[in-house]
Amino acid sequence: MNGAQNNPWMRWGKRALTLFFLLAVPVLLYMLIRNLDWAEVRQSLSDYSAQTLLVGVLIVLASYLVFSGYDLLGRHYSRHHLPARQVMPVAMVCYAFNLNFTTWIGGVAMRYRLYMRLGLSASTVTPLLSLILLTNWTGHMALAGVTFA
Repeated sequence: MNGAQNNPWMRWGKRALTLFFLLAVPVLLYMLIRNLDWAEVRQSLSDYSAQTLLVGVLIVLASYLVFSGYDLLGRHYSRHHLPARQVMPVAMVCYAFNLNFTTWIGGVAMRYRLYMRLGLSASTVTPLLSLILLTNWTGHMALAGVTFA
């Protein structure tokens, strides 16, 4: 253990920060949700055909699978021992956090946390994450090149 982990202030600080986020997130979500006009949401959704909504759901599922594929490529690159059945849920959760809370929380911090809880070391997660970010941004650039060419 290093000195920071032995420091009782650091341990309590981490616990306090974790508790703060566990309390703040539901409160903030409640504040956002209570201002929604649910009748308007229902009306907006009913304005779309079932086929359009189904296509939207399929596109979302496909994007989650593609993004999880980056983690599978990273698994091969970093040669870690985790099976695909453990990698895919981590990738999907991190993708959801990435879309909602930016790359630094979802793409980086959450991945480090989840992969290290599954037994990987930071020295294994770092190249894995590097490849995931590289493939993700290469895909964005390729799509932009095709779109704007």
